[in-house]
Amino acid sequence: MRVADPDVWVEGTHIAMASTPRSAAQYGTTASGRALQNARATAPLRTEGARAQGYCPTIKTFLYLHSGDLERARDFYTNVLGLNEIYFSDEEQSVGYQVGSVQITIGQHSEARHVERWSSQLGWQGGTASDPSWGFHLEVEPFRDAVERSRRQRSEVYRAEPEWVGYWSFPVKDPMGNTVEISSTDPGAWPPPGINA
Repeated sequence: MRVADPDVWVEGTHIAMASTPRSAAQYGTTASGRALQNARATAPLRTEGARAQGYCPTIKTFLYLHSGDLERARDFYTNVLGLNEIYFSDEEQSVGYQVGSVQITIGQHSEARHVERWSSQLGWQGGTASDPSWGFHLEVEPFRDAVERSRRQRSEVYRAEPEWVGYWSFPVKDPMGNTVEISSTDPGAWPPPGINA
């Protein structure tokens, strides 16, 4: 992908070029602004030689979600999935997570739409909606923990048990109704020891 402008919006996802210098004043002093500034400041850069050959510099991706119930959304992403929470702001009514090079920000919104159907996603059959969906690859123990926490929290799950589809797949819905696939490529990730498949 070649990008001419250093800031590009792609279907609700802000892709920020790591080489773009910004001052603190351009980000503001809010918690989300500081997190954004930190993410851009710490993004690794590719070499000039790679750029000259037509490659993009390393990018950070920012995914923005809206929720009618921020407390439930935060509980799901923090306590069920176990994502790394990088900030929470009562004032802004938002929470942010860092997942690799992706920063997920969830904000309270009175008109947030709830997705009713399961989204279509490569890797498993069953979803039919064209709404965006995403997945999180987890190592063995975090995968097992996320599956068990999903059950305890009574998250809506696509099937009762993870299914092997070339990797362990366990689609769940977040509190906004988004399809989120929890997965692990380790064949021994499921079932946990002591449980018969």
